[in-house]
Amino acid sequence: MVLAFGIDYLVEIERQDDSSSPTWYGTGQLKSAREDYFGPIVAFTLSSGFVSLSAADPSNAMAKSRVSNYPVGHALGQLLKVGDRLRVQQNGCGQWTYSLERAGELIIGQGCLIGAYGSFVSFDWPVPDDWAGRSAGNAPNPKAAQHVAVQLAGKRFQLAVNQDLWEEPYYVRCLKFGDYFGIPGHHPEIAFVKSQSPEPRQAMRSFLDFEEKFIAIYIDFHQRAFPSGPYADNSDRMKMSSEEFETLRKRIFRIRDAMVGALYRDFDMVKPGREATEPTVQP
Repeated sequence: MVLAFGIDYLVEIERQDDSSSPTWYGTGQLKSAREDYFGPIVAFTLSSGFVSLSAADPSNAMAKSRVSNYPVGHALGQLLKVGDRLRVQQNGCGQWTYSLERAGELIIGQGCLIGAYGSFVSFDWPVPDDWAGRSAGNAPNPKAAQHVAVQLAGKRFQLAVNQDLWEEPYYVRCLKFGDYFGIPGHHPEIAFVKSQSPEPRQAMRSFLDFEEKFIAIYIDFHQRAFPSGPYADNSDRMKMSSEEFETLRKRIFRIRDAMVGALYRDFDMVKPGREATEPTVQP
C-alpha cells in the first residue's frame, strides 16, 4: 500500500564516525515529489539514538535552516552498514516511518509498515466484517483494523496492540491502530527487526518500552493543558498560558532526549559498530 508522505527520502549511508558516541552519516535523495520539505537532497545523521534531517542546500528547500530530530533508539545504529539505503518518511499527521531493506529483505523498520517487504515479510491490517464503512461501500481502511497479521518466512501471526513477537531471528511489536492522541488520519504502526544477533532486537524492545512511557507522560501533559481536547471548538480549551505550555513542553522533550541517550547506560547496550560479548536484556 502506498501512503501519501510529506517527507520521503531514500538515504544512502556513506560513513561512520567511530568516536565515543558512534555517528552515521548519509545523503538522501527525494523519493516522492509530493512535497520537498528539505529540498531535493537531505543531510542525514544518526547519533545517540536520534536521526537528524536537514536541508543539504537550504536555499532550495521549504525548511531553510531547520533540523528535524526523531528518536529511534539504538537498534538502527547497530544494524546499519556503509552503502545501505534507508528510507525515511513523515506524513502530514506527523507520523515518522523508517525502513531498511538489504538484498530484498526488510532488516529493520518502525512506523507505517503496510504490505509485503520482499518475499518473506508482510504486514496486513484486516478490517473486521462489521466495520461501519463496509455498508457505505468504502474500501477497507487499515485504520479500522483490530489486529495486525504478520507473515514471517511462511509463518503467520496475529498481534494486538503492544503485543510482542519473538520468532528468531525476528522481533515484531504492534504499536497502535488508527487515529491516535486525538489526531485524525493516523495509520497503524508496527516495529520490526531481523537480526541473527539478539542485541538489536533487545535494543528495539527497550526503546519501544521507553517510548510507551514517554507517550503516557505526554498524553497526561496534553490532557491537563486541554481538558476539552486539543481540537475542541471553544475559547477556553487551553487551561494554561501559552508560555507555561511551551516551557513545560520543552522540559518534557529535554527529559525525553536524556532518556533516549541513557538507554546505552541503563541497559548496558552495545554501541553501534561495536562487537557484543553477551546478551544484556532478556525477552
